[in-house]
Amino acid sequence: ITNLLNLPGDAAQSDPLLPGELETPKHALDPKSIFKLIKKQRGKPSLDTIKELGGSDATEKAIGDALEWLARNQEPDGRWDVRKHGGNGAHDTGGTGMALLCFYGWGMRHDQGNRYQQNVKRALDWLVKQQKENGDLRGKGRMYCHGIAAIALCEAYGATGDSALKEPAEKAIAFIIASQSTSKGGWRYN
Repeated sequence: ITNLLNLPGDAAQSDPLLPGELETPKHALDPKSIFKLIKKQRGKPSLDTIKELGGSDATEKAIGDALEWLARNQEPDGRWDVRKHGGNGAHDTGGTGMALLCFYGWGMRHDQGNRYQQNVKRALDWLVKQQKENGDLRGKGRMYCHGIAAIALCEAYGATGDSALKEPAEKAIAFIIASQSTSKGGWRYN
């Protein structure tokens, strides 16, 4: 790092950006547990998996309460009005994407009977209606909103295989690729 930043010193011991000896956190997640979770079918993890990853009945209740709050605060058109909760109203596509990821992360899908099926369906319908022909999901927001909304669409398509979501997901990915700076490799906020 010293050489890359052109800072004084030539050894790691004198590098002001390094904290000294690094050690593995004592309470790190077991990589085998994470692999088993990812390997499992998408949806709500089993109580054994939740406990293995440090969860409990209390975390189950907290997630249930959060999903209930999301359901109660969803707008009739399917979105979440970010402005009503202290955010910038231009970011509703991102906020709706985040809410959808919460539901899908707990196995609440639009294509299977569950307590939140209609909430998820309304949110997906609203999100797809916001998408421009070129795949843009920024709404009045920025690329962050597009990225989050794109992840939510891809998760919904990946979890369900719903053919109605394939084209919107592909268009969202194509927009990300088309928006990448050819000279710098990254993305701008807009």
